[in-house]
Amino acid sequence: MNTCKASVIIPCRNEVSAIETCLSNVSSFDAPEGGYEIIVVDGMSDDGTRDIILKKAASDDRIKLLDNPHKTVPFAMNLGITAARGEYIVRADVRCIHPKDYLTRLIALSEKTGAANVGGTLVPVGTSYFQKGIAAAYKSRISMGNALREQSHDCIEEIDTVYGGCFKRKTLIDIGLYDTAMVRNQDDELSFRLRKKGMLILRDSSIKVLYHPRKNLMQLFKQFFQYGYW
Repeated sequence: MNTCKASVIIPCRNEVSAIETCLSNVSSFDAPEGGYEIIVVDGMSDDGTRDIILKKAASDDRIKLLDNPHKTVPFAMNLGITAARGEYIVRADVRCIHPKDYLTRLIALSEKTGAANVGGTLVPVGTSYFQKGIAAAYKSRISMGNALREQSHDCIEEIDTVYGGCFKRKTLIDIGLYDTAMVRNQDDELSFRLRKKGMLILRDSSIKVLYHPRKNLMQLFKQFFQYGYW
């Protein structure tokens, strides 16, 4: 099997309005030495998402589509990791826009520090009035955890968990992959296991990832109900 430096894994389901922008963003990353692949793990979308993925894959052989009949994120990540050819695994989310140097900077930080998981900071943004209001709430001290808040000054710091994550594939295999029982908060649970083994998790807050929150109250309610439950 031919290898590459990194595998970017994108879990998705019914994201027809966002998937094309996401793939255009990820495919424009600065390539690390050794190159990278893009693995979209789709939870059997029925809204046209798959058609867009296949169209993009036809013109970019780095893009691969995997089926996720279980439909949840931890299963998507595990399927992607198992199929990945990369030394490094980087998770990207459909609703996020990452900087062009996202891959190269995360890999450089991992190699320099030996950290088991490294990432950047989410910066919530919105287009509609409601979405802008939710983005502002995300930045509140009483709303979300420190990993999701922009800092007043940029720094590299040890942290409990981090957005997305950049890991060595071997590390994820050795730790037992993602817990498929965790429909939400699977990244927090994985980070807990890494730290329990004495491994380091770092955030470089100068790496900014734009995040678009849910567009209406019902979508937001369902999302945070699941967060609270899990």
